[in-house]
Amino acid sequence: MTVECEALERIPSMSEISSNAPAGFIACYVIGTVCVITTICIYLLHYWRLTSQPPTKRRDLYVSIVRTGLIYCVAGFLAVVFPRSSNLFHLITEFYEAWALYNFGLLLINYIAGQNEHDPRAAREKFASALNQLPPAKYLKVPPLGCFFICSTPRIFDRSLVRFVTRCLIQFLYVGPGIGVLRLWYELQCDEPTFKGFDLILNLIRLISILLAVWSLFILYVATKLILHHYNTTYKFFALKGVLLITGVQQILVPIVVSATRKDSFFSEHFISEYVISFCLCVEGFLMTLLLTHSFSVEEVSPTFFAPQHPNTPLIKRGSGQYETASEIP
Repeated sequence: MTVECEALERIPSMSEISSNAPAGFIACYVIGTVCVITTICIYLLHYWRLTSQPPTKRRDLYVSIVRTGLIYCVAGFLAVVFPRSSNLFHLITEFYEAWALYNFGLLLINYIAGQNEHDPRAAREKFASALNQLPPAKYLKVPPLGCFFICSTPRIFDRSLVRFVTRCLIQFLYVGPGIGVLRLWYELQCDEPTFKGFDLILNLIRLISILLAVWSLFILYVATKLILHHYNTTYKFFALKGVLLITGVQQILVPIVVSATRKDSFFSEHFISEYVISFCLCVEGFLMTLLLTHSFSVEEVSPTFFAPQHPNTPLIKRGSGQYETASEIP
């Protein structure tokens, strides 16, 4: 018998789960089914409303970001129903999680460049030019890694800082999926005790990568909050990053809690942890869809959308000491 088959034998089938833990399985299955059906209906309605608008870069970014909740919910439910394929479904969520974070960074650029700007280079130039007009500040002193930069001096948001933030964001586009592939390969090659220690290391690396990506987006969020306050970026930031941080932390906390509370059971400790994470992922995907569909509204991709200017429109300090409204930045 091959090592791969031995690894698969450690994971119970759906029939074994339903026969050895019927109450828990039925509860997870029923709740998951309700979450999936509701999520699909909410997403399809919002997708139809978004695609009814003229095609723009901003509309496409909205569709990609809102789809994150659907991917989470469906993948988590499939991992609950088909536990022997759970690693494959978790790998899909890790790929799309990285893609969603990257798209949110592009969305901030699109807000400043304008939704009719289709040239990526021109959009980045407008974005860098707008941030360069901001007054000096301690932009790096923001959660979750800002505690390491408390003593940093105020600086202008120049192109070097734009490149640094961009690289912190892009690294997760490779690290997240890469760790997922490595975990899937290593689990098929090693026994459970060995994999348990290696899996903890991978989860720590993944959490650090998530923190770097969220930190970079937090820097952009704080820097552009005054310029983009009409787009309600605070709500959007929480709707996407809040749930992603929870999923990253639960990868570490759930195995610890299961290890401390697990009694004699037919199932292994590793399997129970993965099953609980899959179920949580399904419910979190449903909640994320509710938040994303509400925060990424259809009105903001409409050709007639206009961010109104109020008397208290934030002022951006220019190098000459003069001020201009944020809406006048090219």
